[in-house]
Amino acid sequence: MSTWQEVRARWSAAAHALWDQAQQLASTIAAAPSNYVEPVKRWFTAMWSAEDALNNAYDLLQRLPPEGRADAEVELRRLQGQHAELDAGMGGETAPSATVGIVPIVVVAVGAASIALTALGAAWAVSSWAEVQQVEREAKVLEAELQARVEAMRTGKALPPSSIDMSDGGGGAGAGMLAALALAGVLGGIVLSKRL
Repeated sequence: MSTWQEVRARWSAAAHALWDQAQQLASTIAAAPSNYVEPVKRWFTAMWSAEDALNNAYDLLQRLPPEGRADAEVELRRLQGQHAELDAGMGGETAPSATVGIVPIVVVAVGAASIALTALGAAWAVSSWAEVQQVEREAKVLEAELQARVEAMRTGKALPPSSIDMSDGGGGAGAGMLAALALAGVLGGIVLSKRL
């Protein structure tokens, strides 16, 4: 089982920079936590939306023939890695609101979930917001492309060429971070999966 320090050691440089920003912002949030409830809600909503799109993309990918999915598999792994890295940033900074063990500064209700965050957790949500939006957008694009490809295959039409841009080699800020999902067992308080 990985420790929090071991997981952070595997983070990309981009994630370390976001963590540094979050640490600097935490005292500002602690001074006026109510100002950050809506940004935190948006963060969780976007993360869960991205999770749904990634899960759907995975399911759709399994319905394609092997020769029609290489680029999409690489893109899916890249996005899953980025999502996991963003998820890991929340680490020990969240818990279901009824849980004892963290000193909450911000408590938000998102759907049926009530989540308590430390100032650092809220700061992570604010600091990583642009990255979360990007992962959500890209996950939805991938999901839509795979849906179109599955539909083309079902109706007997030629599979459209992939629109996935692999010009960056498929490596994003979160490449290689799937191990961060192990945080759920390490930290015990992670609540990013909406399957609470």
